[in-house]
Amino acid sequence: MDSNNPMLIGRQLAALSLLALLTLAFNFEAFTGYLQQKHQITLSDANPQTSISTLEHFKNQSNQRMIDAMQLLLTGAPPRTQAPLAAPPPASVEQCATPAAPQTQLTPSLTVQTPPRPAITLAASEKKILLAGDSLMQGVAPHVQTYLRKQFNRLSTDLSKQSTGLLYPHRFNWPETLQAAFATGDYQTAVIFLGANDTWDIHQQGRSLRFGSDEWKTAYGQRVASILQAAKTHGVSILWLAAPPMGREDLKNRIPILNEVYAQAIAQFPETAVFIPTGNTLTVDGSTYSPFMTLPQTGEVRVRTQDGVHFTPIGQRLLAQLTFNHLKPPAPPHTGSSQADYETP
Repeated sequence: MDSNNPMLIGRQLAALSLLALLTLAFNFEAFTGYLQQKHQITLSDANPQTSISTLEHFKNQSNQRMIDAMQLLLTGAPPRTQAPLAAPPPASVEQCATPAAPQTQLTPSLTVQTPPRPAITLAASEKKILLAGDSLMQGVAPHVQTYLRKQFNRLSTDLSKQSTGLLYPHRFNWPETLQAAFATGDYQTAVIFLGANDTWDIHQQGRSLRFGSDEWKTAYGQRVASILQAAKTHGVSILWLAAPPMGREDLKNRIPILNEVYAQAIAQFPETAVFIPTGNTLTVDGSTYSPFMTLPQTGEVRVRTQDGVHFTPIGQRLLAQLTFNHLKPPAPPHTGSSQADYETP
């Protein structure tokens, strides 16, 4: 390449840009998913409607850049100077609303909504909340931490670790890890979100327990109960999120079995543990995998990633809000205050 020929360099760069833009144009869904994950442009703290407009504005600018690159490549002439593209005004809530809105709404300021009971009340002396789980929790935990810090002025510790579960304690032992954390006395509340790696057989004492069999349910339930018992012993309340419906064929019929075991184990600890279903938050009908949801403020958005398991930033934030809605602030120190004192405007 002649480094002294600016026109030639310009054409070659334009050709590369055009190739990249054409590639993105053929898979715009993946491109928008990348933007959500990498730049979180649909998670504006100011206004989700503005964020969606930003995405559309970015797409419009990309289209214009493609036209400019084509003109430069074919003619060698630079594009005519044009005024910058103005971002369109955000759509109104009425324009985005649907007749049947999901129960959980994506609110930019995360106004504390009245959650389904039961809920866990944070102790006035509680300084830190524990978060634990697999890669499902890894995406949700940062949002929960932000909400706890901003709304309740509470710190939190995230122990989540990908590719972990309750099936293979020789690789990572959650019951022992959590019992050790509970024993420190640093925590009075913990949030647990597991299941993506636990839909397989259990191998113990030289035997293989087939997934979903009565023996499997008993063995797996004992591992769940050991965590709940340790929490009760150390005075720790547990919020346990149900595994959501999955889009993968090898998982979708197994997740309900996992949730059945979770719910039955947690029902044995009614004073210290709460089971939180996630289907109503992440699906259209409450039980069927839904990669997209229609939210009142934003219209249709993707909430699950293309692997059929994990969540986009919007899906993560919806689950974080669901978790947050099950936590109540401690009773105010002065008489006459109410839950509304803790709500954001």
